[in-house]
Amino acid sequence: MTPQNETPLLTSGWTPVQLPDADATLRYEGSRLGDRPHGPSTAPVHWYRFHFEVSGLPSRSLALYAPRISDRARIYVNGSMIDRSFLKADRVEHSWNHPLWSVIPPIALEAGRNEVLIGLDSPFTGSISMSRLQVGTPGALRDRFDACFFLRVGTPQAGAWMLGGLALFSLGVWAVRPGETLHLLLGLGAAAFSFRLLHYFVTVPPISPEVFWWLTTISLPWVMVFLFLFAFRYYGMQRRWLTRLLVVVAVTASLLVMPGIGYSAYDAAPWIFLGLIPLAGFTVALLMQRAWREREAPPVLLAVGALTGQKDYPTLLEAFARLRERQPVRLVIVGEGKERKRLEALVARLGLESDI
Repeated sequence: MTPQNETPLLTSGWTPVQLPDADATLRYEGSRLGDRPHGPSTAPVHWYRFHFEVSGLPSRSLALYAPRISDRARIYVNGSMIDRSFLKADRVEHSWNHPLWSVIPPIALEAGRNEVLIGLDSPFTGSISMSRLQVGTPGALRDRFDACFFLRVGTPQAGAWMLGGLALFSLGVWAVRPGETLHLLLGLGAAAFSFRLLHYFVTVPPISPEVFWWLTTISLPWVMVFLFLFAFRYYGMQRRWLTRLLVVVAVTASLLVMPGIGYSAYDAAPWIFLGLIPLAGFTVALLMQRAWREREAPPVLLAVGALTGQKDYPTLLEAFARLRERQPVRLVIVGEGKERKRLEALVARLGLESDI
């Protein structure tokens, strides 16, 4: 481990480690996330040294490939820097989502034994990790790199685009038909989940790293809230106490890791996600129980008549909501009248859009 802008001694101070390695900060800084907070100019650099053999006088380039590194890398071959994973040394740039790929020009290679030094620092997250390094011709390793990049970056990006499209569609439908709360909840859930995947598109946070990681961390509790509320309305479940609990948990988690007020969002993220598991599991169990009860086609009630005050449809809807709590059932109303919009608003308030 060295300060910024220094390279280690090549003859002493090296310790063999088993790769992949994620314990560098624990070994040398005393904690899993290191002695944080760091900055781009003060974060210590952890070095890994590798050797490989080249037979004869090198005449073509070789490639270096590692499935995972964290966070910023600078690469030396035989004492000369050939590459780094970041553009500017004075800013936070994340590369932990991306596999490492670097091409060694023939001029940097030597016949026989060659040495590679990879220095990793982590100005914001504090997390250092190094996977196994592979050396070979670019043609032999490129397919591995492309497959790894697709799985680790391309797949989440595709998911984010699909979720973003779903969010735009659902919120657009809700804007045209504001009485259909299901579309609003689905759109908000999809938008929050899409935002959760934003870090797969950027290496440099567009805002301060603290705010960026706060937003991406708290988006997951809000995804849970919106999707569970969507499911409650879809199944006609009036679980007001559980709804309030979900919202309280999401708000509390958001405040606990708010920049300048609570804990570091990056440090606390694993604990927040672990804390959500019991609540999410309980809620999923309730929904599965309801889905099991509704595995057969439910009975259908029919009401026919003009939508006017004399017909007293609000009483029918209140009674239907209570019945819906006890068993799967559907209601079909055949009629038209001046009370239609008021009745549609009542249906939305009762969470019965999917049942009437």
